[in-house]
Amino acid sequence: MESKSQPTHHGPGNTALAYDPCHLTSLSAELLVYIISYLRLEDITACEQSCTHLFNVVKDSLLLQYLKEAGASGVRGTFGSQMALPERLEKLRLWRKGWEEFNVSKSTPVTKLQLVDAGWVEEIDLSLSGGHFFGTRPFSEDHGYMHVDLSSLPDSPSHAAIFPAKSLPTSVEFPPIVSTTAEEKDLLVVISYLSSDDGSQHGLGLSPWQLQLHILSLAHGKEHPLAACPRVHISVPPQRGVGAGVFGDYVVVVASSLHDDDSEEIYLVSWRTGSVHILRSSPAGTYFPQFSQVTADVLVLVQRQGSALELCKLDTGESPSLVTLCALGLPELQPRSFYKSVVCQGDRIVSECPPRKSSLPFSSDPKDGVLFFSVVVRRHSPNLAKHRSVRVAFWVLRRSLRGQAIHATGRRCPWEGWGPPATRWVLSPASSPIREAKGHVAGSRFVYLGMGLQGDAERIIVRDFYPERVNRALAEGHAATSRAGGRFKVVTEPSTIDQGYYFRAPVVSELKFCETWSESSHGYSDVLMDDERIVGVLAGGGEVALSVHKVTPVADCTD
Repeated sequence: MESKSQPTHHGPGNTALAYDPCHLTSLSAELLVYIISYLRLEDITACEQSCTHLFNVVKDSLLLQYLKEAGASGVRGTFGSQMALPERLEKLRLWRKGWEEFNVSKSTPVTKLQLVDAGWVEEIDLSLSGGHFFGTRPFSEDHGYMHVDLSSLPDSPSHAAIFPAKSLPTSVEFPPIVSTTAEEKDLLVVISYLSSDDGSQHGLGLSPWQLQLHILSLAHGKEHPLAACPRVHISVPPQRGVGAGVFGDYVVVVASSLHDDDSEEIYLVSWRTGSVHILRSSPAGTYFPQFSQVTADVLVLVQRQGSALELCKLDTGESPSLVTLCALGLPELQPRSFYKSVVCQGDRIVSECPPRKSSLPFSSDPKDGVLFFSVVVRRHSPNLAKHRSVRVAFWVLRRSLRGQAIHATGRRCPWEGWGPPATRWVLSPASSPIREAKGHVAGSRFVYLGMGLQGDAERIIVRDFYPERVNRALAEGHAATSRAGGRFKVVTEPSTIDQGYYFRAPVVSELKFCETWSESSHGYSDVLMDDERIVGVLAGGGEVALSVHKVTPVADCTD
């Protein structure tokens, strides 16, 4: 009887042929490239390492080389890009090199924006996405928003506008509470309390209160042309806080309650039709109002009393629902200590990418992004004057939360079972807020102003939590740490917040990241970032001045 040889492992340097029961290697190179192009990065790498034939197929394919580079860099193709594959691959390699070297070019100044009053600039909420800069100021009588299109720089901005409240046709006398945007829908949703015709506020001191959602065009601040009902009213209990986010054709609104004997609701509002559904009604104090996304249809709520991240599946079908997938516990606190407030950040995840004026044929994939949480922990004391607080901040990768949503479905996972390897925590007294608390998320990166190694002046500091980039830097060893003139490091050692006044046990966190910082200080009051640029903000005297920096590899930089 003829015996068949057993399969063996073959690397690029081994030309022996293994028994191949599926005849994979007998397929044409074109068909193999087509099949492998649907695989994940780690699977493409596994194919490449399996035998000489597949190694050569991957090596000789520009498409597979681009997909490998894109997977290692955490990017996806942009909508409508017509750039040829060789140029696209070269752009991607130069882009990665630019961020690794962190060569911050000379800034391109943007026309100063005169605001309504000098106080406006002190409390504005800023964001940057795809070259579009946004600024809003909630809870202000002169509430408005700024929108500046920076995507055409280094030429002058193609659009710069400030829309104070009086220019918004649906604005009301009572200050707006929160706003949220969806660039791909040209959508701005501003939420305020409903004001009566005589200028008084409905429901203040009474129950229920009235929320009003203003459905506006992001480009010009007027009523959105696709909104059948540009003002949507919701009756709510007296509020402690309101959070909102856009999910496709819907807005999710979390209204946390002010009084213990009231309930608090989570609403689903169709911004196109104006229909309102109650997704969930809970006891007062169940959730903090702010939330973020894990996927396009999974959101993460922060439990106020349960001290956990709650992952929930959103269904916007005929019978809208919000189903809890799992709860991930946060570090346990000492008696009389509690989580007092939470601010969370993360790029929006959208199913459709808006066309943008971009020099890049790709963008960071938000599914591989990082979420950032800034939390105030309060410790009660019998003596009111001795109440104490600290501010903590932590980062967690979306992919880690997706994994927990799959494997921990239907149960609560304690902090020790998921948190240490998946997060990175820092702490500072509330009287001296951690600098990271004012930072901003951009994909898997996080940018903030902090002290350089010499401690002489504030630098622009960027942390990158994308695992493949961290692993590549670790594999390169000394070559990686010598980048950017020594302004680059890989942080692998755990960080620890000691057990004591606030936490019952030491908070150990191990999420690895790369960190790099600018060579010089720029004197900014805030800094933001997207895939192509860093925007420095200098606010004061009733003005906001913007400066734009390109991040380019040394070989490409002419400054």
